[in-house]
Amino acid sequence: MAISKLLVTAMGGEINVESELGKGSEFTISIPAEISDIPDYMKHNMDEGAASIARKRSKFKNLKVLIAEDNDLNAEILIEILQEAGFTCTHASDGEKAVDAFASSDIGEFSAILMDMRMPVLDGCEAASAIRRLDRADAKTVPILACTANTFQEDKLKVFDSGMNDILTKPIDVKILLRKMECIRNGKNSDGSDKEES
Repeated sequence: MAISKLLVTAMGGEINVESELGKGSEFTISIPAEISDIPDYMKHNMDEGAASIARKRSKFKNLKVLIAEDNDLNAEILIEILQEAGFTCTHASDGEKAVDAFASSDIGEFSAILMDMRMPVLDGCEAASAIRRLDRADAKTVPILACTANTFQEDKLKVFDSGMNDILTKPIDVKILLRKMECIRNGKNSDGSDKEES
């Protein structure tokens, strides 16, 4: 907050806060600025940026991801990122709902599952194990990526023992997430290596 206050003040603005115990805080920043025309070079950059976004969206538009995450804010952020890239998303708020969502989906409907590790009812490892045990053609092959802030060796062993393929470290780096998803789209493992023939 101290750094934010210094930055806002340096730009001639002000920062205000309204806070209520047990409910939360709301911060408002006001910075004076003139509205100006967009220079031609910036218009060109904006057009290039829009084209890049369109290309990215078309790249992922046929991929559907199951997001197992009990924290609504984390789920909302993940969904926003993936939908912006062109994915279709389904959200499950606990491990059991994730298993049910996968079990009731069409074969091959989900291109990948992003699995939070700490969830109620079934945690990420329990949910991944349950999915791998399902009697359906894609249960053993759907890529499952663990989303976790715990990256100790024992945590990694639990992830892979439960049947998950890879780990995304929280807070999730968007570039890494999209790079792994592109590998999956291209029929490779999420680390970019070729899939072994079964």
